This record gives sequence, structure tokens and C-alpha cells, in this order.
Amino acid sequence: MNDTVESKRQGGRWLVLTHQIPPEPAYFRVRVRRRLAGIGAIPLKNSVYVLPERDDTREDFEWLLREIVRDGGEGSLAVARFVDGFTDRRLEAALKAERDAAYAELAEAATRARESLAGPSADDGAPRQAAESLPRLVRKLDEIREIDFLGAPGREEAEQAL
Repeated sequence: MNDTVESKRQGGRWLVLTHQIPPEPAYFRVRVRRRLAGIGAIPLKNSVYVLPERDDTREDFEWLLREIVRDGGEGSLAVARFVDGFTDRRLEAALKAERDAAYAELAEAATRARESLAGPSADDGAPRQAAESLPRLVRKLDEIREIDFLGAPGREEAEQAL
């Protein structure tokens, strides 16, 4: 963990977003879930999500909360220190596990692309498709790194595979 993250994590402070979203339209719920995943939030329970307390994560949650309220939902944002049940260690492990899974998926895709490029030429276009997927994989790595708040160990393997 870098010094900046460590200094901001002293005392186990977390941002907790709770929300209530109307059941209809369904796309609204899907959009909120995708946005939560995109900013790296992990669910504690239904409609309760957490991120480490940092300026950038606070801004992400604030924007999302505004969207939720604007579109007819309700919600609140709190700074919390967990004293029982969810512990800092458990939350940190969950965040790292989420990022490790994303890094592993990326490493696997990079390996498949590399093997396709190294394999015998085929008329099916697989080598060309593999080469064209490289910029997409690099963008995906950047997206994962952006929400890897605690330095998940799978990052190095994904970078090497890419």
C-alpha cells in the first residue's frame, strides 16, 4: 500500500453509501449496479456499498448519490469506522479479492491473445483479432488499476501477461 493510501486509511475509515431505488424502471437499477462496480465499490448488504475513504472515492459516491436522487431514488453517504461484524481486514480482503479476480480475468485474456498471435497463421482472422484486442486490454488494465485502492497482488501478473 502506498504512503498516501496508508495515511488516508489510518483509523479504518470507510465511506458507506446506502440507497433505495424504485423497482421501475429496471434499467435504473442495472445502471446503478454497473456504476458501483465501475467505481470499485463492494456490497456489504443489499443497497449498502463501501469504499475506502479518499477524496476520489468520496467524489464518486457523491456523483452517484446525486444521480440516484435525481432519478427518483433515495440515499445517504456516511463516513464509518466498523467496530464489529465487518472489520477493516475483512473489507480490505474483499476489495483485494474483487480486484484480483479482475486482474486474473485480464491476464487470462492477454494470455489467450498472445497464444493466438504466436500460433500458426489461420485464415479465420484470430491473430488479427488478438492484435486488435490489445488496446482494449490495456484500457481494461488502466480501469482496474484506477479502482485498485489497496494494491491487489494480482496486478503484477496481469501486467506481465499483457
